[in-house]
Amino acid sequence: MRCIHHPLTEVIGYCCKCGAFGCATCMTRHEGELYCKKDYKPIAEKLSQSQRREQAISRPQRQRLVVHTKDGENLCGVSFSLNIRQSSFHLDMVGKHAEPLGETRQIFFRDLKAVYYVKSFDGKFDPETRFREMHEIGEAIVIDFNDGETMRGHKSRASRDDDPRFFVTPEDNSSNNISVLVERSAVKEIYSVEEFRRRRDVEIDAYLEKHKIQGYSKDELMGDWHFERSEYRRAYRQYAAARELEPDCGRLMSKMTSAQFNVGLQHIKQHDYVRAFSCMRSVLKLDPGHERAQEKAKKLRRYMKKKHMEQAQARGKV
Repeated sequence: MRCIHHPLTEVIGYCCKCGAFGCATCMTRHEGELYCKKDYKPIAEKLSQSQRREQAISRPQRQRLVVHTKDGENLCGVSFSLNIRQSSFHLDMVGKHAEPLGETRQIFFRDLKAVYYVKSFDGKFDPETRFREMHEIGEAIVIDFNDGETMRGHKSRASRDDDPRFFVTPEDNSSNNISVLVERSAVKEIYSVEEFRRRRDVEIDAYLEKHKIQGYSKDELMGDWHFERSEYRRAYRQYAAARELEPDCGRLMSKMTSAQFNVGLQHIKQHDYVRAFSCMRSVLKLDPGHERAQEKAKKLRRYMKKKHMEQAQARGKV
């Protein structure tokens, strides 16, 4: 029998799915069965996907890195390997949306402040995704950098006091940072939590003494101290405590509103939209006419509704 598509070629069999006859050019043998081109196509696509997945698994994992230099430069890139015992590593540069820039730079540790291992370059990641801890967590520490930044986290158990650089797992595991490689030459001081608390107590006492104002309570001044350091949750708690003694104080109401609004903005940056929406609602309870909170709450409500519908549709397809 001749093939209808290739009249000069003999038929070798028929498709096990549709029964169509074909020659060796028309038919594909898979797991002992013959398939025509049409019925073999989904099988070929599935095999191709499986092959790509296996190739991806077999490749060395690339590390998403945001490099902060001592000069204040921030670089985004990926690296197959970063050996902290070497003097440098190579960074394949990418843009904020992970697009390759076609440039590879040699990065010297001596020029760095820290290297951040991140969940995403643009800060947009699924907060429900769980990322594996990169290092065994050790003692809790507070790092005071030379540029004035303070970082709280847990030092890697594998690190030693004389290491030129060491890993820290951030205290806030909901942030975009999975781990941070800190360059010791960029550090002013490292404190234990207790040492840092005592140091802060001294600073707070000096602040209270300097900013004594008639009519301002200690709780309100403490709130101001935290607010100036962008510690908005603590500021809010202090303002709330002060307002218990002065429930009709408009100044405290305004400070509470500002602190709570900034807490909401922090949640938005961390992509925790449920908590952000809750904060904006709290702001509007304090100040129903707060226009920025109204705008944020409206956008967050719309986003969460859309997300909920997408999840419902996805469940329906399963």
